[in-house]
Amino acid sequence: MGKITKTSSSFSFGEVSPDLVSREDLGTYEKGAMVLENFVVSVIGGIKRRSGLEFLHKLSGNGRLIEFHIDEQNSYCIVLTNLKISIFKNGKFIFNIPAPWIESDIKDIQWVQNENELLLVHFKYPPRILKMKSENEWMLNEWDTLQIGVKNTLMPFANFIKTSGISFTVNRVGDNLSKNANIVASDNFFFKEYVGIHLKINNGFFRVTEFVDEKTMNLEIIKEPENFNPVFSFEEQVFSHLRGYPKSITFYQNRLIIG
Repeated sequence: MGKITKTSSSFSFGEVSPDLVSREDLGTYEKGAMVLENFVVSVIGGIKRRSGLEFLHKLSGNGRLIEFHIDEQNSYCIVLTNLKISIFKNGKFIFNIPAPWIESDIKDIQWVQNENELLLVHFKYPPRILKMKSENEWMLNEWDTLQIGVKNTLMPFANFIKTSGISFTVNRVGDNLSKNANIVASDNFFFKEYVGIHLKINNGFFRVTEFVDEKTMNLEIIKEPENFNPVFSFEEQVFSHLRGYPKSITFYQNRLIIG
């Protein structure tokens, strides 16, 4: 069988799967290639050879590169290394920002960009947001939307442990205006890792401030409960040092999805 040579002026679909080799009816077949190595696809469909490498900056160790593109005039390279974020623009180093991630954990970081913000998650660390205010002003903070006690908090709560008939009673300590309380279990249940965790009991929010023993913990009242009646279960914040933090992130139909 003879060969037919066809000329293609567009490779806008890039390198496509070999499974499509016989699907001439698809536009993907017409505007794709089986192998496209060391080429860059243009937005208008053409291709050009990938440019060579150029030494820009010596890093302190292994890391990851993140493209941070805002518009044609503002495109940055963000480099994650041990306990540090380095910002580059047009191949030039701008400055460093302290970061919480150690080198061995950087490989598990996931991120997504939202305009001038970069949202980063790792299952061992509270989620961070890197925000660009200007070319020379960047800030790295924890997500406000997952903070307990702030307006419109988005922190989910869930019941993680079956209590097997154990009852829990929250008692206010002090007068009616006091924000101090304790929680007492009818049997051994608590452990010291609960310190710092937020609990939801009778539609009230509490932060564990001290582990006393397996039956008692001291609390701070964040939001007043409907009552102080005993309960047989309670909810705790889904993302925490005790249960872990989000490990995946994406946008879907203009909604932020984390898991």
